[in-house]
Amino acid sequence: MNIFSVLNRAFVLVVLVIALSFALTGCVSTDVSSGVDAVQLMVRFDQAYIPFLAMTSKGEQGASIKAMGILSGEWSVLRPEIQALYPDDNSVGKYLAEVDSTLSQAFSEMGKQVPLIEVHEILEGVKKPLTDLRRDHGIEYYPDLLDEYHTVMEEILTELGGKSADQLNASDLQLLQTYAENGSNKWNIIASAEFNQELYGFSAEKAQSLQSSIVNAQKQESAFLEMVEAGDVSALMQESTRLKGAYTQVYLQFGNFDRLKS
Repeated sequence: MNIFSVLNRAFVLVVLVIALSFALTGCVSTDVSSGVDAVQLMVRFDQAYIPFLAMTSKGEQGASIKAMGILSGEWSVLRPEIQALYPDDNSVGKYLAEVDSTLSQAFSEMGKQVPLIEVHEILEGVKKPLTDLRRDHGIEYYPDLLDEYHTVMEEILTELGGKSADQLNASDLQLLQTYAENGSNKWNIIASAEFNQELYGFSAEKAQSLQSSIVNAQKQESAFLEMVEAGDVSALMQESTRLKGAYTQVYLQFGNFDRLKS
C-alpha cells in the first residue's frame, strides 16, 4: 500500500477522533448548563408553589388567594423558559401541559370557594410531571428527595389513620416497621446529599436552619422506628403525629413566604 495513502487515512482518522471529542465535550457542557438552568427555574417555581400548597393545607383563604396570584404569575413566565431548554423534546411539552391542567383545575376550584383542603389535594398532583421531567433529563433536584420521604410518611400515616392503639396487630406493626426503616433510610440519604445553597437561594444562616431541621426529622423518624420495634403502640401513635411536622419544617424552607406579607 502506498505510504501516502496510509498517512492520509491516519490523518483523516485523527481528525475524526478530535472532532468527535469536541462534539462530546460540547454535548456534556450543554447538558450540564441546561441542568443548572432547569434547577434554577424549578427553584423559582417551588418558591411560589410551596406557599400556595401550605396555605391551602392550613385553610387560610386570604393567604391562599394571594399565593395563587403569585404562582399564576410565576408560572406564566417559567413555563416557556422551561420549554425553551428542551425545544426538541415532545415529552417536556406533555409534562408541562399536565402542570397546566392541574394548576387550572386548582385555580378554578379556588374560584368556586370549595374547601381549601380539596384545592391542596389537587395541587399535590403538580409534583409528579415535574419530577418525571427531571428524571428523564437526569436533573438532580434536592426537594425530590424530600418528596420521596413524603410518600413513605403518607404510607405510615395512612396505615395508622382512624385506628386506635388496640386495633393494631402484629401484621400492622410489621408493615409499619418496613415503612419506618424506609423512612429512616430516606432521611439518611437527604442528610448526606450534596446541597448547593447558592443554587437554591439559601443564605448561610438559612442553610444551617435547613440542616438543623433535617437532623431533627432524622431523630423523629429514628424514635418512631424504635417504638415500632419495641411494640410500644401508644407511644408510636403519638410519635407518628410528629413525623409530618418534622418533614414540613424542612420542606417549607424551599418556599418564599415573604411575598405573602407584602
